[in-house]
Amino acid sequence: MNTQLYELAQIREQEYMLAATTRRGGLRRSNRLVVGMTRRLRRRSGISQS
Repeated sequence: MNTQLYELAQIREQEYMLAATTRRGGLRRSNRLVVGMTRRLRRRSGISQS
């Protein structure tokens, strides 16, 4: 249970970072990177979110 909460927090953090980089205008480059990382995290933890 604790690990799932921890991984969920990491996903939130990465989504926040993605939003911050998007605001700065570095969308194209960082988007692919962060999306790939979050997908890997979600697959491992079994959390299905859109």
